[in-house]
Amino acid sequence: MIETEDLKTLSKLHISNILDLALVVPARYENNIIHNFVTDSEQVFKAKILSIQTMSKFTKIKAHLINIDSIIDLIYFNIKSWQIAQFQTKPTIYIKGVIKNYQIVQPKMVTVVNQINVVYKTAINYKILKPLIKKYITIENLKKELPESIAREIYNIHFPKKIPNLENNYNLKWVEIYN
Repeated sequence: MIETEDLKTLSKLHISNILDLALVVPARYENNIIHNFVTDSEQVFKAKILSIQTMSKFTKIKAHLINIDSIIDLIYFNIKSWQIAQFQTKPTIYIKGVIKNYQIVQPKMVTVVNQINVVYKTAINYKILKPLIKKYITIENLKKELPESIAREIYNIHFPKKIPNLENNYNLKWVEIYN
């Protein structure tokens, strides 16, 4: 059962029970798991900054990617001074990007690693919605409304260990009908 104060917040999404909340599916997943090999898609690296070189049109940061034991260039266009300060003050950072020709263009700094981040796009701010999902979407709460196998599948959509396929997810359809 959702508490009255939380129901007021969730009413913006027309949520009145736990199954309604369970049906708020993520817009996307961000895989922030660190691997010790290179893929052809975006991935996270642990980087030690070796040098920073500012040119007229871009900034080149030489970094040692610890998890794959390689030295590459991080290329930034229109980098801000506060971004450069982050590289200078932190000896080791986590970055996310795609390696092409021993460089990563416009890598993003990452603070949460070794997990799959769930991203929701709703009328409610993510920082408000995520704690409510964590509070109410539990296997125990879902089992009160759903068979255990479906409850686990729905739970894994919000707290995945691997990125789930939401296309043609019959468990979501079952919950919609049941609700």
